[in-house]
This record gives sequence, C-alpha cells and structure tokens, in this order.
Amino acid sequence: MDSKIDKGKFEPEMVVLFCQHCMGKDEDPKAALNKISGLKAEFLIMPCSSKVETSHMVKILADGADGLLVVGCKTDRCRFLTGSTMAEKRVDYARGLLDEIRMGVDRLRMERGEELSCLQMMALVQSQADAVRALGPNPMKGAKKR
Repeated sequence: MDSKIDKGKFEPEMVVLFCQHCMGKDEDPKAALNKISGLKAEFLIMPCSSKVETSHMVKILADGADGLLVVGCKTDRCRFLTGSTMAEKRVDYARGLLDEIRMGVDRLRMERGEELSCLQMMALVQSQADAVRALGPNPMKGAKKR
C-alpha cells in the first residue's frame, strides 16, 4: 500500500449486497446515498442473502472494491428459514481467506436487520466504510488483469 495515502481523506468504494426483505417496503437506499459523504457505494439487491457465494464476495474485492457489506435478515426472521445463517457462514469463511492473504478481514462484514430505513442502512454502510478507511485502499485495486 502507498504510504503517501491519507487514510482520513480516502473515499472507500463500497459494495452493499442486501436481502430484499431486510429493508422497509418503500425504502430506496440508492436515493439516500447522497446524504452521506466520504464514500462511494453500489447497492445490489438479492432475493435472499443466502444467494451470496464466497466466490462472489472474493470476486467483488478482487475487482477492486475497497469494502463489502452483506445485509441479511435477522436469524429468526429469515423468510427462507436459514438463508441469513448460510450467508453468515460464507462471510465468515471469506473473512478467513482475507485474513490468510493479509488483506484485512474488516473489508468484509455481515449485518442483520429488519424493516431497515434508508437512514439505518446508511449508518451500516458508513460504519463499514469507516472500518475500511482504516485499512486504506484495496491492495488489488488497479492490478492488471491477466
């Protein structure tokens, strides 16, 4: 990592994968994104957090995202019974891989919520961005594809 980078001014590029059932019906996180500054975020909705695979998370980071947040339903509120639990196990496994290659486990996190408002979602994203900001830019960012 470039030691000249001021981590306080670093604007992390975040990807947020979230279960369609964890947010309120009329909530649109993309519309609320302009209410926070100091980061860039892309929101991708999933039918269930269980749809996220370890390979998806690793690829998102390998493609240059500085951080990744997976948001699923609360354990006892998952409409697919074990979807968020499956996602959590995959996130934990992917975090282990990040630790192994010393990329920083804090680049990836899972949160759970129910009927989240846009403001609550933005608070989760901001919290994850703060953790990523402490790590600095993704070391794979800008790596040439082979």
